[in-house]
Amino acid sequence: MIKKFGGLIFVLFLAKLVFALEISPSLIYQIDTSKYQFTYEFFIKNDIPTESQITIEVIDFITDGRSYSFDDPDYKYSLKKYVQVTDKSFILAVNEQKSIKVEFNVPQNFPGATGVFALKITQESVSGGRIQVRLNYIVPFFVRFTNIPVYQSLVINDISVKDLLREPDEKYGDYGSIITLEIENKGNIAFIPKGSIQISSRNLRTIIEELPLDSFDFVVFPERKTFYSVFVPYILPSGTIDVLLIGKSYGQDFSISGAKELRTENQLLLIQTAPDIVLFSDNTKNVTQSLVLKNLSPYKETLQASISENFISFLPKKFTVYPYRGSFQIIRVFLCTTNENL
Repeated sequence: MIKKFGGLIFVLFLAKLVFALEISPSLIYQIDTSKYQFTYEFFIKNDIPTESQITIEVIDFITDGRSYSFDDPDYKYSLKKYVQVTDKSFILAVNEQKSIKVEFNVPQNFPGATGVFALKITQESVSGGRIQVRLNYIVPFFVRFTNIPVYQSLVINDISVKDLLREPDEKYGDYGSIITLEIENKGNIAFIPKGSIQISSRNLRTIIEELPLDSFDFVVFPERKTFYSVFVPYILPSGTIDVLLIGKSYGQDFSISGAKELRTENQLLLIQTAPDIVLFSDNTKNVTQSLVLKNLSPYKETLQASISENFISFLPKKFTVYPYRGSFQIIRVFLCTTNENL
């Protein structure tokens, strides 16, 4: 039976928010080892002002970027059945810290260069016979068996694009684009990248955006698929959009590419200003302010400033904005005369 749950990030965030149980040195563990039998140690500390009942359970841990599976007995890269915790249930006094020992007994014919599992740690605080606090913490472990040859094979199966001007998003707002990749890992090692993702337009021959990859938000488990989304504050152009991922994962270089053909129906010219607001007062006379304009659309346009107030002028009055560029377009704002009503 496979059970899927959402909201792991929320659980971890809640744990940090209330500081109820301190888990150290990390909430996510990467272990490199050449041994199949060994013991690993970490610490937990009770940070709430009452004693807590702690229970620890070894579980499966797999995600596709959209949901989490904590019970998948058929997943051959899971270490759940090869791991034990010495103390499964105990009480922690206020501010008490305890060492937790995780014992590994992995068979030498384990197929993966990476094995995965998690610990589900439940904290309950009881007062007057009632449970006052109950929190669950999911602590993932990625174990790299360094003596097993690595087979790394990744492919982008699909790319989808959501135009927020047409479909606003609750998190990102009403402009820009969300690009979602479906990536399949056909290898025997987890893909935990450190590098960058580059998004470019083949028709415009320009790089639209380059973003860092260095987070556990993006993990592709061995022989599984993952959906990974990035937000860019741009209207994407018609034609071929290329996506390139480069960097290292577990010391192995990777370069993964994919392409998506788009037909952009939105002809809107979208300009972003920095700063958003320029303030003047009656004490600011004959000063210069810089205003940077960035073109968030795929269109080149020549613009002309039109000012209704005679005490402000723009230089230059006419300027050109190029697709996805902004650092070269600077407008100077001058306060030419004193205005008593300003």
